[in-house]
Amino acid sequence: MCQTNINECDSHPCTNNGSCVDQVNGFLCLCVNGFTGNTCAVNIDECVSSPCEHGGTCADDIAGYHCTCTHGYTGPTCRVDVDECVSSPCENGGSCVDGIGEFWCNCTAGFSGRYCEQNVNECASSPCDNGATCVDLVNGYNCSCREGFTGVRCEINIDDCSPSQCQNNGTCQDGVADFQCICPLGYHGKTCANNTNDCVPWPCINNATCYDLVQDYQCVCVEGFTGKDCEENINECESNPCQSAGTCLDGVAGYRCVCVDGYTGPHCEVNINECSSSPCYHNGTCHDLVNGFHCACAPGYAGKTCSVDIDECVSSPCQHDSSCVDIVDGYRCLCSAGFTGTNCEQNIDDCENLPCHNNGTCIDLVDDFNCSCAAGYTGDNCEVDIDECEENPCVEGSTCMDAVAGYSCVCLPGYIGQNCSLNIDECQSAPCHGNSTCEDAVNGYTCHCTLGMTGPLCEVDIDDCQGEPCGNQGTCVDMLNGFRCECTAGYGGDDCQTNLDDCGENPCAENSTCLDRINDYMCMCAPGFTGKNCQVNIDECASDPCMYGGHCVDGVNGYMCLCSTGYTGVGCEEIIDYCISQPCRNNASCIPLISAFRCQCLSGYTGDYCEENINFCAQNECGINNTCIDGAGGYQCICVEGRTGRHCQERVNQCTSSPCLNEAQCVEEEDDFRCMCRPGYTGGQCEVNIDDCLSSPCVNNATCVDGLHRYSCVCPQGFLGIHCEEDLDECQSHPCHHNGSCEDGLNGFTCHCPVNYTGWTCLHVIDPCSSSPCYNGADCVPAGLEYRCRCLPGYTGSRCEVDVDECQSNPCYHGGTCVDQVNSFWCRCADNFTGDTCRSAVDPCLNVTYDEDGNPRLVSSSICGLHGNCISPDGQVAKCECHPSFTGAFCDIKIIDTPCYENTTLHEDGTVWPQQCNNCSCHQGEIECTMLWCGREKCALADDTQQNTLPPDVRLTCPPGQTCNKMLDLECLSPPCSTQYGLCSYQGSSWCSPLLGSAGPECTKLKVILDQKNIPKGFTVEEFCHAVRKIPAIRKFYQTSPLIIQCQQVQTEKKIQLGISVESENGTGLGLIAAAELRDNMKAEAGREDSDFTAVVDVTFGDIVVKEQKLSSKGDSLLLTFIIASSVAAFGLLTVIIVYCRRKCNAKKLHSSVKVGDGQEPYLVLSPENSTSKTTAFINPVYGRNSHETESATCDKNLTLEERHVSQFVTFGKRQNESLS
Repeated sequence: MCQTNINECDSHPCTNNGSCVDQVNGFLCLCVNGFTGNTCAVNIDECVSSPCEHGGTCADDIAGYHCTCTHGYTGPTCRVDVDECVSSPCENGGSCVDGIGEFWCNCTAGFSGRYCEQNVNECASSPCDNGATCVDLVNGYNCSCREGFTGVRCEINIDDCSPSQCQNNGTCQDGVADFQCICPLGYHGKTCANNTNDCVPWPCINNATCYDLVQDYQCVCVEGFTGKDCEENINECESNPCQSAGTCLDGVAGYRCVCVDGYTGPHCEVNINECSSSPCYHNGTCHDLVNGFHCACAPGYAGKTCSVDIDECVSSPCQHDSSCVDIVDGYRCLCSAGFTGTNCEQNIDDCENLPCHNNGTCIDLVDDFNCSCAAGYTGDNCEVDIDECEENPCVEGSTCMDAVAGYSCVCLPGYIGQNCSLNIDECQSAPCHGNSTCEDAVNGYTCHCTLGMTGPLCEVDIDDCQGEPCGNQGTCVDMLNGFRCECTAGYGGDDCQTNLDDCGENPCAENSTCLDRINDYMCMCAPGFTGKNCQVNIDECASDPCMYGGHCVDGVNGYMCLCSTGYTGVGCEEIIDYCISQPCRNNASCIPLISAFRCQCLSGYTGDYCEENINFCAQNECGINNTCIDGAGGYQCICVEGRTGRHCQERVNQCTSSPCLNEAQCVEEEDDFRCMCRPGYTGGQCEVNIDDCLSSPCVNNATCVDGLHRYSCVCPQGFLGIHCEEDLDECQSHPCHHNGSCEDGLNGFTCHCPVNYTGWTCLHVIDPCSSSPCYNGADCVPAGLEYRCRCLPGYTGSRCEVDVDECQSNPCYHGGTCVDQVNSFWCRCADNFTGDTCRSAVDPCLNVTYDEDGNPRLVSSSICGLHGNCISPDGQVAKCECHPSFTGAFCDIKIIDTPCYENTTLHEDGTVWPQQCNNCSCHQGEIECTMLWCGREKCALADDTQQNTLPPDVRLTCPPGQTCNKMLDLECLSPPCSTQYGLCSYQGSSWCSPLLGSAGPECTKLKVILDQKNIPKGFTVEEFCHAVRKIPAIRKFYQTSPLIIQCQQVQTEKKIQLGISVESENGTGLGLIAAAELRDNMKAEAGREDSDFTAVVDVTFGDIVVKEQKLSSKGDSLLLTFIIASSVAAFGLLTVIIVYCRRKCNAKKLHSSVKVGDGQEPYLVLSPENSTSKTTAFINPVYGRNSHETESATCDKNLTLEERHVSQFVTFGKRQNESLS
């Protein structure tokens, strides 16, 4: 008992890393250096002994201390005096004396300032005279004298007149670094060396020459002028040299005589003979007069020169605004449109040709007519049957069928009524179960079920547990229109999706965040705390973050350092910089020191903080009246006008800036200058050009152009000479042709032409066709002095005045009367006959036959067979009125109310339904469809064959005989186009396609030019072609006859072209008519923003030219010739077989119908009217038949496969040319 010693050290009683030694009923702590006490909890204070000297502050550390010294001391115990002279602060050789916390500088001679940084300025007392510049030296100065001064202090003015520089007895006056000469009269210049030029400015005018003399000048005049300055023009007219009352015009060194009318010659001494040019026309006799002539005219002519033919049109004989053409001794009337006769007095009857169609009434107008149309027709000639379908009366997608003065609507399934506006209510039979609601739709209905029920008719109860709504392995119990969840442990909520919140009791300490987990929680502690519940405060001072003896005080999520003197920063890591406050002024540099700073000043500043500006203008360096501007480190002198230099000590030479213009000479004067101008200039600076045109020297309205001390005259046409005083004789160049005489005039001439010539210079022969002698629009062809008339069709005669009688051949039949017209005729038919030549019966139900003697007779038409009567309500179109139980255009179909079956779908008789882009209808058990080819179908490519992901317009697989191919680049109109799906295509090519085959009525080609920038992105050729097929105007062409529209792109450098082929059945000519409708509609829609044809630029008939590869050799050419010849021969042979077959079957009418089914393209088959065989054939109408084609048509059953193929080619109007492809 009591044998075990209790170890009191198990509780770790020793702190601060003290070692515990166990004793009996106690323990002993061995403390580390710096701690004491029973448990080493007491920190020994080493500052008790006051180890810091010179007023330093002691801070206790663990097992030590540190001292914060006062200014000027340093060391562990602040014992060491800081030597402020260590940094050598004294400049320019000054010696440094250290003090406690400071220093002094003893400067050498010539320097001052706290740091001996300032040079003593010996120039401050302004020792230099006469504006000299004082240059400060070290302990001295030097004077830099202005030009003209000398001496130690520049006090002596240098005499520039010793010796004298002036010539020609000029007087010299001394200046500062200069001199001035006072010149006697006649001399000038700096030294009076230049003789003054009295010819400047130029005193002599009128191009005279000036010679300089001593204080004078002499002018040598050009011929015709005199006077001191040659200012007087010598008058040569004083001797009156002009005769015959001519006027003398004085010129320069000459004169000119201006003669009165009728005289000529240098002195007007010659009388002009005006008859010499033979001015009288048409054999008139000329009598010369003074300044004129008189013509005695031959009969029929008048006028001064007998050139006027008497105008018989003056009396305006032509009526109705017609033009009158004068001829010799007569006139001719050119009638206005719509009139005829000698004087255009007769109105032409424009209704004479019966231009109005369809019983329209013609109303004659002037050169026109107006047709009053019968009901149902319009157009200028009543030729257009009004399409009542243009206003789209049929609604809800139904098809409008135009009729004469009316229309009918073919409704889509689900609609009835005249305009298909009534939606059939399929809910009338109450098909929905229970209390569900029936909602009517187009051609169907939808059941809206009550809660908890589903199915097409709401007949199925919904299992609400099918979707496993209970989460986290909860058990679902189905209920009526709902469910209930039984949750596993740990979860709750209606669907067991809620995790129970373990943070509900707030286990985490204050300011921490509790995160709920499954059956647990986690505390996200606030910064500065740790532990399961964030109850422990983290000690941030444990890492000793404070530097240089700083004391750390712990806080929450942080700490604070109490720094030693001279240090700062978060961790006491920064030494305090006393230059941060920028104590130095005027851009001085601050030099940091220990607990202090020093300012190093810029030149021009002084003071402890460089706050004092040194005034350099105190010594008045710039002289009297000049302005001194003090600056930093220097000064600037602003000189008065006329002075320059650093200290304004120099005088400005006024001629240095070259103030005289136009090469004038500048003469310097005291503070001024004088300009000596060149001849022709004046003004203070010779800037004005003297206007030599002020005296108006140019005559005859000539233009004077001023020059330099001269002028020139720009003469008007017809004059020349220095002053434009001479008249130019325009007849000297002999301008008149064909011996015409020339008469000179003022700035011109007049030609008097001989007979048969005319024109300004008698150049043109008189045109015999100028009088328009040919009638009725004929062309006049000159033949020498005669003419010949080239007549229009329908006229003859030497002047085309005779109308050819087209009725001479008796073209009208059956007693019709022929009425002649211009280049044509029309027949006024006898009763019961009509047509251009009266060959047809008026009644369309009558046919014209002939008896044995060739006499015509009218018999009833057999067009309606045995079961109908021919009627013509409008008198123009024959129709069949069928007997009861018969119908059809020719009353050849017996009426039986028989429904139609399409696979498993039943269609009642008379119903219409859509089939791709066509409409199908049931007629007496037969399905008849419109015959438009719908184009190539979209298909799924090999990497996208999931049926449930395909859009409804994309086929999973193509029909038999077709393959699914990727879209080619040329099948995309505006890249990028979607390449997700392909297009179903046959191999081979069609006999009629946009780029192949010959154009004709059954294979018509269109060329469409598109604007690239207006094509929507991703738009394809097939989408454009589909928009073309939807144009409503072509519906009437594929109601009973096949129509195939294909598109293909040819891309050139800058534009996109599309080729469109429109193919119809042989013999119908519908391809050409339908293509014309397409062209007109696309051009009408071109450019409209809401149209499929916005990008269309132009649509024209014709093939697109595609560059073909040239044949490589002559052998290739022969081979192609052989192939074509063989094909033509084979086609001819097969055509003979077809004609023979058709003659065997001519007793039976062939009835065409289109059968569709199984997604195939419609194909035309031939079936006898009474045949019981029901044939359904499927084929792509462009590329050929498929392998499932049946062969049960009666007329075809005895033909070979090749013969049937050709038969189909002829019937349908298409065939693949296998031999060439």
